[in-house]
Amino acid sequence: NTSYSIEPLGITGYYGVEQIVLVGTITDNPTISITITDTEFPDDCNIKLDLDAPEKCSNGCGLFVSTIVGECSDAGTENILSDDVYDVEVEVSYGSLDTWEVYQTFTSDNTSTLVGSGVGNGKFILEGIGIMLGDWILSSKLVNDPTCNVLELIQSPANCSGCMDIVLTNTLCNNQDTPIEEDDTWSFDLLVIGGVGDEFKIPEFGIQAPYGQEVTLEAGVILECLDLTIFDVDNPLECETIVVVCPPKTCSEVGSDCDLIVEFGKKECVKIGSLSGFEQELNIQGTNDTCWKVIKTSLSGQEEILVENTGDKSLKLGPFDLEDFNLRVELCDNSDCQVGEFIEAPDCTGFKDDDINTRSSTNTIYPNPLTSAEFTLILEEDVKSVLIFDALGRSLRNIVPSPESSTHSIELLPGIHIFRLEKVDGSYEIIKVVRQ
Repeated sequence: NTSYSIEPLGITGYYGVEQIVLVGTITDNPTISITITDTEFPDDCNIKLDLDAPEKCSNGCGLFVSTIVGECSDAGTENILSDDVYDVEVEVSYGSLDTWEVYQTFTSDNTSTLVGSGVGNGKFILEGIGIMLGDWILSSKLVNDPTCNVLELIQSPANCSGCMDIVLTNTLCNNQDTPIEEDDTWSFDLLVIGGVGDEFKIPEFGIQAPYGQEVTLEAGVILECLDLTIFDVDNPLECETIVVVCPPKTCSEVGSDCDLIVEFGKKECVKIGSLSGFEQELNIQGTNDTCWKVIKTSLSGQEEILVENTGDKSLKLGPFDLEDFNLRVELCDNSDCQVGEFIEAPDCTGFKDDDINTRSSTNTIYPNPLTSAEFTLILEEDVKSVLIFDALGRSLRNIVPSPESSTHSIELLPGIHIFRLEKVDGSYEIIKVVRQ
């Protein structure tokens, strides 16, 4: 069939459409049993799963956030799905006069945007959020104490335009194996659900297919957004839906003459007043005596230029707080010529003034950040498998290392991903990988 149900949660969904499930409060008995059942053949097609909840994550710091999700607004267009929007009212409460910030992070691409800030108690409204952008995370934190934070999943309401539901995935660029941007083409996958009859059609692409069957559309050269009109085959006059699909960025290699090489060296724990921090070594080569700059990007998306210089250099940056961040080196006059790395803060627990605490593992994922689907695993012999998760903890791939091949390919959405290296002795190592 095309749909399923999840009991005892009372949730229904469509095959092939990913959804986030709100299970409930984390209790002293953190395991729940659910049964997923096909809606048409419940007796013949079902599966039971036991789910373990994560540990409780509230820290009792006194920061409280409440939200009210508004209803869908069709913007005055009955058939155009893409302009359906809604508002979210956000109320933040904190007993002291400390500054707080609120960020919006969409689960589709993991990009974070600062949407509000204030002191003490405050209320504001996020207006005109596109429903087709999907679910997102509202994250609130104190500026002076990022560990005091609140995360909330915001689920978008159902669309109120058109007569069918549309899911767009896998919007991809094809560079035609040339460095020329003008010949880059794009494609996307489309899943159409609902409708009046049994099939839908897209005349401009010559496509006719049953509802619930995913189709791939080759959209041609990357130019501008596409107005896509989808009709019900049996009732085209009564059931018509319009959706706007926008292309990805071009993907041809610009600036292929880039010779920039950056070695991200060891980390050293240091004292920052009474607290511990760390310094990061860099060796920058291949600059051809031109200007370059080092840019630090926090996990919330805030960028800071740390240094700007000319020519090949070896330097030590910091000290930094014990927080993870992204670091990249790029040429001043050619931002396409850049090398980046996800910097994971070292463990400086018990650090003394004369100590140096660095990570000695030789396991490597290259490049990091990823700029395409391909990457190379350089692993020690005791690694038996590599599990890949996205930032929400969803499993994406299980790779079994092979001496014959160290290069792998997987399409990942932009953002942070977790590579869990399982070892033969039962231990594991976590490497955070950024997909640009």
